[in-house]
Amino acid sequence: MRQSIYRYLKRLRSVLGMQNSSIAYRESKAAIRRGQIPEKYKRLVDVIAGNRILEIGSAEGVLALLLARKNKRVIALERHKGRHAEALKLQSHWRAEGMDVDLCEMTLGDITDRFDLLQQVDTLVAVRMVYHLHEDIHRVFEECGKCVPCVVLCGNRWRARRYLQPNDDPSNKTRQFDYYASSEGMVELLEASGYTIVKTVPSADDLSQGLGEGDDPIVVGINR
Repeated sequence: MRQSIYRYLKRLRSVLGMQNSSIAYRESKAAIRRGQIPEKYKRLVDVIAGNRILEIGSAEGVLALLLARKNKRVIALERHKGRHAEALKLQSHWRAEGMDVDLCEMTLGDITDRFDLLQQVDTLVAVRMVYHLHEDIHRVFEECGKCVPCVVLCGNRWRARRYLQPNDDPSNKTRQFDYYASSEGMVELLEASGYTIVKTVPSADDLSQGLGEGDDPIVVGINR
C-alpha cells in the first residue's frame, strides 16, 4: 500500500509540473545555451559507449544533447514536465544555433512505465538519479540486466556522505537509498543485476580533493 501511494504521488507531481529545472542547470543556464558546457557533463561523454543510448532522469537534456552531437542516437527520458520542457527549449535553441542535435529524442515519462525502451538501446545512462527510484530501484535494474549490454552510472558524493552520517530523522524512509549514490552502492546494484564492473572513477571524497558535481563517482558495467 505504501509503495502504491508513493508511486501515485510521484506521478501526480510530474503531471502537475511541480518539478522545475534543477538548481545546477539554472546556475549555468546562460553558459549552456551558448554552448559552454560545465565539466560535470563533458567528463561523462568519453565513458559512454554504444551508439544507441537511453538516459533516464535526463533532466534538462544537456548530456543527452552532447551525446547526440557525437552522432549517438539518444532517448532522453525525464518524468518531470518542467525539466522536460526545458530540455525541449534547449534542443530547439541549439538547433537554431546550428548544432546538430536531431539524434536526440526528448521523451516525457517514467522508466517504471517504459521498460520497452530498454530493448532499443546499447547503453543505459543515469546521472545523479538512481537513488530517486526508491523502492523501484532493484526492479528497474533487473529489467535492465535482461537486455541492456552496458550501464553507466554517476552518483552523488554529497548524498553518499550523508548516508554514512547518523539519521536524525527516523521517519525519512528514503534516506536508505542514498547508499546507491556511492561507488559501493552502484557497484553492488549493477553486480546484483548481472553486470561486470569494467571502470570506476572515484569521487573527490575518495581522492581527498576537489569540489562539486564534477567530482561525483562513476561506475561502468558490462553485461557479458
